[in-house]
Amino acid sequence: TLEKPVYRIRPMDMVRVEITIQKDGRREVMPGEYRVSADGHIPLMYLNQVQVAGLTLPEAAEKIKRAYIDQGYFKKPEVILQISSYAERRVYIDGFVAVAGPVNMPMEEELTLVRAITAARGLQPRASRTDLILIRNVNGEEKKYIINLKEIQEGNAPDILLQEGDKIYVQDSKI
Repeated sequence: TLEKPVYRIRPMDMVRVEITIQKDGRREVMPGEYRVSADGHIPLMYLNQVQVAGLTLPEAAEKIKRAYIDQGYFKKPEVILQISSYAERRVYIDGFVAVAGPVNMPMEEELTLVRAITAARGLQPRASRTDLILIRNVNGEEKKYIINLKEIQEGNAPDILLQEGDKIYVQDSKI
């Protein structure tokens, strides 16, 4: 099935981290903003490097909190993470479209198949509308899906949410 993905932190994302601790009876906030390195780490005070890529925001916040507690730096830190800017995300579209190539996904919005085709400036006249190929990486394995764009455009099937790295191939209509 083509399910909506859960956002996981990626290399090159910009992450805002806010750590709140109790110190001498008052709350102290330690804010910071970090670019996730190519190998998935962020540098944090006292902890050096913390691996966050591949984790959801709540998972990463819990990992940071546990690290501060386990290493004895803070007893009960509150950790809040937010993405302040996303790494570039793309899908690829090829075949019988006006402009083949990468299509950037909006940072905080979902990209659907119809919007990706629109970004590729539409289909060529000979393009098939009934058997587009979507290739998606599912757990490290490439899966192929045949998509009927005509059904989507006529409102008889839901538009498909694309994921980073998806490849869409628009075939010749063979007419």
